[in-house]
Amino acid sequence: MDSENYTVDANGRIVVPINDFSDGDPNACPHDSFHTEADPVIYLEKLGAQWMQQRNEFQQERIRRKKFLAEDAEGTQDIFKEMVCNLQAAGTLDEAISEPSSMDWKAERNLMANHLTRVRMQHSFIPRLGELVLCCPGVHGEVKFEWETETFQMYSHKRKKFLGIPKWYAGVVSQVAEEPLVLHDAIIHTDKSCALNMSGFRIEMFPDPNSSDKSLSNQYKYVPLSLIRPFSYWSVYLQGVDTKDFHPSIANALTIMSSYSMLEKYRFKGEWPNASISCKCIYLGAELLIRGDGVRLMPRDLEGNIMPTEKVTEIMVIEKIELRLMNCDAKLESPLLCESIAPRLIGKIYTINAELAHNPEEPMTDFEISQCFECTGMRAYGPWYRVHEPPNDTVEISINHVVGRCFESEYMDVMFQDLSLDIDLEGVRGGRLYGQKTDDRIAPGKDWFFGDYRLETLSLDSLNGVESGRNDESRDPKMYRGILKIIDGTAVPADVKDAKLVRAVGRPYEGLIGSRSGNTKFDGVGKMSSMVSTALGGDALPSHSIITPMQTSAPDTGADESGEDESVGGSRKNGMLSDSEEDPIMKAKTKRPRLQ
Repeated sequence: MDSENYTVDANGRIVVPINDFSDGDPNACPHDSFHTEADPVIYLEKLGAQWMQQRNEFQQERIRRKKFLAEDAEGTQDIFKEMVCNLQAAGTLDEAISEPSSMDWKAERNLMANHLTRVRMQHSFIPRLGELVLCCPGVHGEVKFEWETETFQMYSHKRKKFLGIPKWYAGVVSQVAEEPLVLHDAIIHTDKSCALNMSGFRIEMFPDPNSSDKSLSNQYKYVPLSLIRPFSYWSVYLQGVDTKDFHPSIANALTIMSSYSMLEKYRFKGEWPNASISCKCIYLGAELLIRGDGVRLMPRDLEGNIMPTEKVTEIMVIEKIELRLMNCDAKLESPLLCESIAPRLIGKIYTINAELAHNPEEPMTDFEISQCFECTGMRAYGPWYRVHEPPNDTVEISINHVVGRCFESEYMDVMFQDLSLDIDLEGVRGGRLYGQKTDDRIAPGKDWFFGDYRLETLSLDSLNGVESGRNDESRDPKMYRGILKIIDGTAVPADVKDAKLVRAVGRPYEGLIGSRSGNTKFDGVGKMSSMVSTALGGDALPSHSIITPMQTSAPDTGADESGEDESVGGSRKNGMLSDSEEDPIMKAKTKRPRLQ
């Protein structure tokens, strides 16, 4: 194509003219129902290739065509990048988050909903899955405070004396108790109807997040609730112990105290160039926080400045958890979603300090307290006041202001004989400062490390003995996508091939081509003969047990409630079964004797 046949517009784009008589004329586009619009990508690629050949600039290159607008490293649809692109195009966007092409997201739907419902119904002092905790496995007795030495030691009720400071470890909760637990179980080990592996918690020792050696996580113990404590109270339970005597897992756990990750993202909303992702949970340091939790806030003055030396007097009841995306990046070639992110907790704040209340002369009634807090026993902490006047009493805070989850007053009274809200304040602040200095993943000048998921935050390859995510050698995302398309009914032959479905060997049961009855004497050729099966020490399979490539065996065994087979001694129907008939399990026919 000569250079005079095309022009260059003001934006530097080359304009190639199309002949009026060609199918490129928009006026000649048919609008009847017999014609449908096809994807022009292949046509445009061929046209572009011919044009480049005419200019002697064509280079043969095999490029894998993406199935989605944006893909991650595994080839799975990157729904968040696509939403950012849609936000740029539309200006505003408010959509529910759905990842139908992700096997991980599909597999988590029912499990995640049931898990979060269970967590919300149980006491706040019960350890949650994925949290970091303190534990002292293998000891007997009760952990009590010894006033003479001002340390927490093991106390034997049988011998009526203290047995010394136990050895504390830091670990990840990889399994939670299946039996319901009450406050008494947190004080002393009680007899349960199930064994400890069902009534206790599986705790895996926490390895160094900065090291590639994760062998320490292979050590685990099933520990009762009475020997487990929240990790945020590490400085309280380890007081009197020299730091050089700490188990290495303690320092490892302190390293990730300045990290967080979001869980269960469910809605994307924004106005270009900023957006927010709503989530149901957040892993903050060692704890899991969900909607409805009461979290203690850092002490502050009347101007909102954090005062670490003051008392903790405020609690926020979480209503929403959001991840703010600032200055979104819609470039598909860019791996980033935005320039910066900011996690926010949204809810109502209550205080026991009348000076911070909007109306110090009107404390909340007992009924209002029970309605505002999901955690029981909050009235024992003192008179409560609203910090902001309704209805404009919903505020948002940064995670820098969060100390940790607020536990039931009965639990605090039993463990510490103290209802102060800041018992672990020194340990939390010290742990975050330690993590900011030792966690290699935190960029210089930053205070937090953000992980896409909890195991990335913990820098673990496996949990509960199962390899996770990209560390799983058996992981096959391409196969997962093929299976999902088969389930959704949108699969093409290439997807069936990618799904790697197990197919039976031999001829299909439907019969040969041209068979009228659908059941011929050649149908059993694909199975082994009676002679070969007997020689191998097995029985020949009945012809109806052959599974064709597009069939699955019927789950109905034809057995009644008494466990006896109803079809034994019965006669088998000749011919193929209809969809409404059941295929009973038949007794194998008598084999011919082997030739001697």
